[in-house]
Amino acid sequence: SEGPIVDTYRFLPTKNTRVAHLESYHKDFAVALGVGENVLVKRMPGESAVGVFVPRKDRQKVEFSDTLLNVAAYMKNTPEDGHQLIPLNLGIDSNGDPIVDDLTEQPHLLIAGSTGSGKSTRQHCILESMLWEMSPDKLKVIISDTKGVEFKAFNHIPHLQFPICTNVYKTMEALNYCINETQVRLQLFQNADVRNIHEYNSRTVTDGKIPYIVIVIDELADVLAEGPEVERQEAKINASKLGTIVARSRSSGIYVVAATQRPSVNIVKGSIKANFPSRLAFKLPSHGDSRTVLNTK
Repeated sequence: SEGPIVDTYRFLPTKNTRVAHLESYHKDFAVALGVGENVLVKRMPGESAVGVFVPRKDRQKVEFSDTLLNVAAYMKNTPEDGHQLIPLNLGIDSNGDPIVDDLTEQPHLLIAGSTGSGKSTRQHCILESMLWEMSPDKLKVIISDTKGVEFKAFNHIPHLQFPICTNVYKTMEALNYCINETQVRLQLFQNADVRNIHEYNSRTVTDGKIPYIVIVIDELADVLAEGPEVERQEAKINASKLGTIVARSRSSGIYVVAATQRPSVNIVKGSIKANFPSRLAFKLPSHGDSRTVLNTK
């Protein structure tokens, strides 16, 4: 099958051939097929076949505007009830098929990758797709941009809950707000005898519906790691705050999309990692970093 960037070859090995043995020959496949980049050899998910994923020499451009049409089609099929989807636009897969999901079902997303691999661009696409489909009364956004340059284009959007957080301390104030907001919403749901924001909004008239909140963190390491702006004790407190949010915020409608270029065990700790079941990885500097994020290299 031909995709815009990768061609996929499927074949069924003989009974005595081990798939793990074939996967170790990815370099030999690359030489035999005459490609200058790495070839991925892996069992096809949901199929009784082995796939060889070969990078194309003539790659097609994937336009962001085309992926927005996929998001619109996905949202059009959404039932009009309390469970309003938050579109998670991931572009297209290796076969050219659209990948659009619902962030509320994830419910948090961790993105890892080396500098320049495309993390911030991916966050831009995800955030812009949400803003395109959801009005400010349905979605509020909190953005942590400690570099101060990645999300300047979003400075004046009406969806912002606070001005863009350009340092760690403003980010912590926003996280404190989210922790308090989680408690308020859970108490509200308890009084209304519902379990989550979807049930509450489905029983409430338009003026009383609660908006979703999406927290976008450009660099998780700046918030959770010890550094010039953060002392060791503060780093532990910050990690505890984020852990509280990701562990308890699903039912209250608060979701996190975080990126990092340093996915070490000091940053992506067990308590945080456990509450980020959805993970996306770009090119990483080492096998260890890849295993931290995806449990595979």
